[in-house]
Amino acid sequence: MRSDDCRMTPEEEERAVDAVAERLSKRFPQVSPQTITDEVKQAHTAFAASRIRDFVPLFVERNVRERLQTAD
Repeated sequence: MRSDDCRMTPEEEERAVDAVAERLSKRFPQVSPQTITDEVKQAHTAFAASRIRDFVPLFVERNVRERLQTAD
């Protein structure tokens, strides 16, 4: 995070979302990594208009995790 205002930069957000896909791939090894990546991208896109970005990766992870758990 930038030290001047504690907001996540777009690059930091992208890295955090990539880490979400990695964590979910480990948690759901029965689901193909490509499927998880696609789900994460779709969920991330749903938050594109959100003004406050700091919690977007958290919301993306929660959203995709819930969908994957429901699919089991």
